[in-house]
Amino acid sequence: SVQAGAKNVVVRLVEAEGHLVSVLIADDGVGMTRSRLREALRFGLAAEHGGDSLSKFGLGLKLASISQCRQFTTISVVKNGTPAARRWTIEGMADNWQCEELADSDAQPLRAVPFTRVASWSAHGTVVVWDDLDRLPRGQDGAIRQVLDLKRSLEFHLGLHFHRFIEGRGLRLVIEVQEADGPETSQFTEVKALNPFGYPRSGSTHFPRSYEVAIEGITPFTIVAHLWPARVELPERAVQIAAGED
Repeated sequence: SVQAGAKNVVVRLVEAEGHLVSVLIADDGVGMTRSRLREALRFGLAAEHGGDSLSKFGLGLKLASISQCRQFTTISVVKNGTPAARRWTIEGMADNWQCEELADSDAQPLRAVPFTRVASWSAHGTVVVWDDLDRLPRGQDGAIRQVLDLKRSLEFHLGLHFHRFIEGRGLRLVIEVQEADGPETSQFTEVKALNPFGYPRSGSTHFPRSYEVAIEGITPFTIVAHLWPARVELPERAVQIAAGED
């Protein structure tokens, strides 16, 4: 989504009777043509990447998706174009790596799914749908608790890993929880940036401190060490504690 120039991204957790049944990720990026989508869903895409690219081996979307579900569908639309949709399933992978191309009649209902927080996605953008989820643990305190705990964990994870895009590029990340077969939810959570370097004051007058690193065979580079102050009650502080760096 970031690579496609998206300004808004929605992660929708769809539940039924308190259990998570599917996940949808929608963005308003430039979208993909049929040929581009076919290439994007190949495993191990061989392509040149610019210096600011977030992609390297062409595996991220596929592995991230199939690690959580047995089926995922991607539908994408470029400006003034028709929707393109393809679907990977575990069964298709077992059958000589067959990726199903959806007909227009099957793609249109997906294109019609409303996303108020990404209003322009059906004109240009992409939606990824995870179905038949099989890797999520069951919550110990009940099914609905599982969904709420996942939402909190996801908010923390996205706020940390995408904080530079939220702060520097104005990326808007939204998380929704919606009932299956119900109307679009009006409730949503906007992800806040969790900058691990955003402490109000340093934990020591000697930090942050820069170090020059020289490793044989690569260009020397600089690292910057930070030290958080003690007993700071900020959400970013949880980043250090979670990483075992307290």
